[in-house]
Amino acid sequence: MTPDDRWLEWMRLREILRGRPLPCAFIDMDALEANLSLLLARAPAPLRLRIATQSIRVPALLRHVAALAGDRLAGWRAFHAEEARMLVEHGLDGIILASPLTSRAEVDTVVSLVAAGRDIMPTVDCPAHVRLLEAAAGAAGVQLRVCVDADVSHRPLSIARPDARRSSICSVDDVLRLVRALEGAPHLSLVGLMACEAQVAGRSKRRSRRIEARAAKWLEQRSVRLAAQRRHDIVQALRAAGHPVTLVSAGGGGSLQAMQAHAVTEVAAGPGLYAPHLVDGDDDLPLQPAAFFAVQVTRQPAPHIITCAGGGYVASGPCGPDRLPTVHAPGDLAPLSADGFGELQTPLRWSGRGAAPPLGAPIICRPAKAGELMERFERVLWVRGNRVIDETPTYRGLGGRYL
Repeated sequence: MTPDDRWLEWMRLREILRGRPLPCAFIDMDALEANLSLLLARAPAPLRLRIATQSIRVPALLRHVAALAGDRLAGWRAFHAEEARMLVEHGLDGIILASPLTSRAEVDTVVSLVAAGRDIMPTVDCPAHVRLLEAAAGAAGVQLRVCVDADVSHRPLSIARPDARRSSICSVDDVLRLVRALEGAPHLSLVGLMACEAQVAGRSKRRSRRIEARAAKWLEQRSVRLAAQRRHDIVQALRAAGHPVTLVSAGGGGSLQAMQAHAVTEVAAGPGLYAPHLVDGDDDLPLQPAAFFAVQVTRQPAPHIITCAGGGYVASGPCGPDRLPTVHAPGDLAPLSADGFGELQTPLRWSGRGAAPPLGAPIICRPAKAGELMERFERVLWVRGNRVIDETPTYRGLGGRYL
């Protein structure tokens, strides 16, 4: 967008937000729906999408996505047993728990949901996970379907691993050792494999130097190819060992188009629906910004400086400027390098023509990552066209603290 386009965008959003308490979070529903359509198109049938709920954190939006995706939706990927319970209470089922359960209380929550007829599938990546699940399932007389979580990251050097270090299962031999533990657990049924390209997700797609951009692109493409091969080898080994897995979940890092082979049945998606600024610059996946927040101008300490209340919604990951929000509109504002976005206040430098935005005006910003923004707000506005069409609670607004 040009500076003039951003100014017009700011004038439109300023009118939409007039009279509403700031700061606030809002979703551009037209952009979110366009992003969903693009993700579905890039994961052609029979592949289906499994939505990572931590990237959305708004149950009403999840139900909206489910209605639009229809039978192309594989289900949900959550990270906490209590989150799964909350999702079920809001009419959402078919959940993989991507983070293994490590306490009996968590396991008992899942067992009770399964006993009530809900479709909840825990993940395992070591014998300790297996023993904990088997003990609870056996005590309740419940059969649990489980999914192996495997690390399929590219590791070109032992001292430099660009992966997410998410699982102890890194090879066919590792999987077969875990299978032996599962064979001694009669109340567990191995039906799935989760092996996502997490090592190419959550990294900025923008590269300031051409050689850096080429190196990053090469590493990403190589990572996806090697992950696909490792995933294929693991599936073949599981089937040869008598475990005909029917669910193979992959995805992450915009690698949807590489998932049509190698036994994959579904691909993970989530951040792409909101399209935070870390996904900008991916020419292969031209997503539209959909998640925003607005902060209010409260002071003007100099003619070219305005100060806003709050705004320090810094994303997780390696500390650096790319984890900070960015100003979306108007386009002639930028944070001061010595201050950045602050918890209490955010000073911004005005470089545009004429006067800076006045006191009380909203400044529209974008988060670096997706769902983390919703931990800051109890409610989120749904914007379509030139009006707010709904306002719904986030996990936080519903009392949930799951991550």
